[in-house]
Amino acid sequence: MSAIARAFGVTPPAAVIAYAEMWTYQQARHGDQRQDLWIWTAAVGEPAGRRWANFEVGDRSENTFQRLYARLPDAERHRSNAYGVYRAGGRRAVMCWEKVAR
Repeated sequence: MSAIARAFGVTPPAAVIAYAEMWTYQQARHGDQRQDLWIWTAAVGEPAGRRWANFEVGDRSENTFQRLYARLPDAERHRSNAYGVYRAGGRRAVMCWEKVAR
């Protein structure tokens, strides 16, 4: 169990973790000064009904997602859009992904 999960008193597995990524920019919207940032979020729903969230800021690579994923508890279900890095798994076997319709 991660330090974050212990701090919140989470007993794995969580019932569901929903993932999303959002694009934003820093300094300038257009031109050479533009720096793209992605905010990755994970909303954790526990079987007892308690919910909490975690996030990571970086680029849109699998490495950024893995930094977020490493801090989360195990889960029975994972929900996301169809972006490929979500299926990459990580240090745990993720067998039950649910694609969320847009």
